[in-house]
Amino acid sequence: NLLALREALPGHYYLQYTATPQAPLLIAIDDALSPNFVRVLEPGEGYTGGDTYFSEGSGLVISISEDDIAAADHPSGPPPEGLRHAMLEFLVGAAHVVASGKPKTRSMLVHPSRRKDSHADFVRWIASMKKDWQDKYEHANDVFPAKLQLEFQTAWSGLKESTPSLASFEECWGALNVVFRNLNIVEVNARQGQTPVINWVPTQSYILVGGQAIDRGFTVEGLTVTYMPRGPGGRTADTVQQRARFF
Repeated sequence: NLLALREALPGHYYLQYTATPQAPLLIAIDDALSPNFVRVLEPGEGYTGGDTYFSEGSGLVISISEDDIAAADHPSGPPPEGLRHAMLEFLVGAAHVVASGKPKTRSMLVHPSRRKDSHADFVRWIASMKKDWQDKYEHANDVFPAKLQLEFQTAWSGLKESTPSLASFEECWGALNVVFRNLNIVEVNARQGQTPVINWVPTQSYILVGGQAIDRGFTVEGLTVTYMPRGPGGRTADTVQQRARFF
């Protein structure tokens, strides 16, 4: 173990690097892992953190309702409204990438719980919404999906506020067919015996649903939307921050 390794190498340095420093800073002073000194590294240009997302008027965070959290705990009814809205915005953003003609991976992260059963329920909800929307979209010539188009236009308008360079709604709407056909919905846990390895492809979009496997230290390529209907738990600051993959 780590202590045995340090004892075997009397002349050494033990360097800890972390984006959530509460644990090493609050460890007992006489603990073998307590640091001798701490140096704060300033973030580089383009870094995004809590101030970026949660400052007043950022427009980047939407508080979901208590109904969404209740639905996550008892997923027997229809999809939560917050999940539906988040998925609409994600699909519009993915369509913007297609419309721009510059293929890039785009991902959405759904982090409802540590429980695998909950993950399966969310995958079922997401797959059901995707199938319903795709069916209506692909049969638009038979029955024009006015209600569906309005839903996507509302999501587009919300996204336009934080992303002025967003392609026009007509361009995004036209590109949705490509997004639907190249959307991967992945349950990221060990339910099947092994956590799946994601093969990121620039011309595809992904919706990942998971808990422990994507709680920390997991990089999501092209992450643009996170839907997280879970409480703060024990309110341990570094644990809550480590869940914030959108940082």
